[in-house]
Amino acid sequence: MLATNAEARNITTIEGLSHDGELDPVQQAFLKHQAFQCGYCTPGMIMAVKGLLTSNPNPTEEQTRDYLSGNLCRCGTYTEVLAAVKELAQE
Repeated sequence: MLATNAEARNITTIEGLSHDGELDPVQQAFLKHQAFQCGYCTPGMIMAVKGLLTSNPNPTEEQTRDYLSGNLCRCGTYTEVLAAVKELAQE
């Protein structure tokens, strides 16, 4: 999104997901499933997964792949990211 389109909107960053020292369930699932390597794409992936689960709490793998298609991971942790989303969707 362009910055001008965010005017007068609330924006949550990766740092804003944790509360009172507790990680968000998406962050916890990424750690559990080791859904990162170098960390470059991790904030974007986590925020995208958070947005996906907010709009669709029980996405299929195809829906998840489509939603995350704009986030590139050079390390290839897509399998682990999909595992994290699958676990979160079952909760």
